[in-house]
Amino acid sequence: FVRLVMNHWHDTASPTDCSTPQGPDYISQECLSQFDKTLKWTTGELGAWSIITARSALAAGDGGSGATIFTNKTLKTQWIAMWSALAKRYANTSKIAGYEVMSEPRTTSPASLVHSIQQEVCNSVWLHDPNATCFIGPAKFYDRRNLNGTYLLSGGPVIYAANFFEPEVWVTSKSFN
Repeated sequence: FVRLVMNHWHDTASPTDCSTPQGPDYISQECLSQFDKTLKWTTGELGAWSIITARSALAAGDGGSGATIFTNKTLKTQWIAMWSALAKRYANTSKIAGYEVMSEPRTTSPASLVHSIQQEVCNSVWLHDPNATCFIGPAKFYDRRNLNGTYLLSGGPVIYAANFFEPEVWVTSKSFN
């Protein structure tokens, strides 16, 4: 089982970011070529189930007001189109376990807004690949204490992710010898 955190979309200001302002898919050809090659290896040669995962620090909340999928309708539309294109592209690829549409949302937006966008994105995935699992989790950073009924999705298979990391009790001085 391989979790491929290779979809860096509005993740940094780096020239290697996968996002592109050109539609209809809003994802660079260079990234798609890399995905094709990587998936051919993981699902083919390696024979592993794979999850296509997005790390999108800026789009997921770090971009600030007006620069996230939660605060910018154009960016949200591009986000949904990008996931739809990926699901369409890989719908017939064996051993795609699913799509983790936003690894650890960084937003402080209300759970109802995060949920509605996750539902829209997962619907766009299921439109092309109804058997794909949609991996989602609560904001902020998959905090398990925020996972509740608000995040329940309908329409296809879902796996809910939650972190058990608790930053307020992070141990820094204990020796683990």
